[in-house]
Amino acid sequence: MKLKITLFILVLTAFVNCSWAQPIITGISGVPTGTKTLGYVIPGAITAGAAGANQSWDYSSIVYNPYTYYMKSVDYASLSSTMKAAFPTGNIANEYYVGTTLTATMVFRLEASDLLYLGLNTTVFPAADTQLVFPHNYLETHAGFTYDAYGTLKTPFGTYTNVVRLRETVGTKYKYDYWQFTPAYKLLMEYSVEISTLAISGQTFFNTVTTTGINEELNSINQIDIYPNPTSGIVKIDYQNNKNMTVKIFNSTGVEINLQQTGNEIDFSNATKGIYFIRINDGTKNYSKKIFIQ
Repeated sequence: MKLKITLFILVLTAFVNCSWAQPIITGISGVPTGTKTLGYVIPGAITAGAAGANQSWDYSSIVYNPYTYYMKSVDYASLSSTMKAAFPTGNIANEYYVGTTLTATMVFRLEASDLLYLGLNTTVFPAADTQLVFPHNYLETHAGFTYDAYGTLKTPFGTYTNVVRLRETVGTKYKYDYWQFTPAYKLLMEYSVEISTLAISGQTFFNTVTTTGINEELNSINQIDIYPNPTSGIVKIDYQNNKNMTVKIFNSTGVEINLQQTGNEIDFSNATKGIYFIRINDGTKNYSKKIFIQ
């Protein structure tokens, strides 16, 4: 029973041997509790990144939805007595939220040679699921994950070096996860590719923040108001920091389109019916809002 590693690796910092050209996963340890990784679904089409050494993957201009779920690192010692009794050998825990609703608490055991997923809530797996094996070198496969590429990854949230890509076979698909080792082990991006047709699905960006950071992001998103929605004409944008605001419009496939903009108003009267995304940059961060044109 293999669970996506997106559900837990955010709680970890990696030790990486960089004496060679490629990073090598040699072990991991916990980061401060409260760290959160936010998931931003990508609505449009993307191209799969190339495998191999010293790659440069640029997804910095891809439009994305506001985050809808996040993963939070928690202290194993803070779990309920019932949880700790179910997992007496655990030493790492992680919570998974959809919106603001806690949907699962997962428990793991970190050892010198591997990382084991023990179960979730109070359900203990019959056999622990091996998630990582140490050391893990470039082009090696361990626990079903193939380290098939490394390089530099650009997303709307920044440029990341020493990025490692892990590939997992899930049914008829390859699932790709992009991770950065330093200064913390962060999940950056994921997507799946149908092996026979090469169709891409499940494309998502991730951004890791502190507890303060997620609250700031929530407040910023809540300060953006786009109306009327749905509409067939003029859309108005109200944003507290609109003095520094720049706006771009993308269609449902992620292609930027040009529409008439006057101040904080955008004219959709000649746009084809469908879903569009308005990306707002306030000088430091990008935010995306969905608009329905009817």
